[in-house]
Amino acid sequence: MKGKPNPDIYLKAAQIINLETKDCLVFEDAKSGIMAAERAGIGKIIAIASTSEPEYFNDIKVVSKVIRDFT
Repeated sequence: MKGKPNPDIYLKAAQIINLETKDCLVFEDAKSGIMAAERAGIGKIIAIASTSEPEYFNDIKVVSKVIRDFT
């Protein structure tokens, strides 16, 4: 399996849980992971700004929301 930004990991995960990728939600903290999720056709992508400032993700149109952590 190729690493991110290749979408393989998300495609495989969706297959395992028997969902279409458009019906999945992904939490990602890296631009390469966000790119992989987008390439997989993930329905909603949430960026986690745990190691960077939230503004780091501002230019990525496929990100629905930016959070600092899961609290």
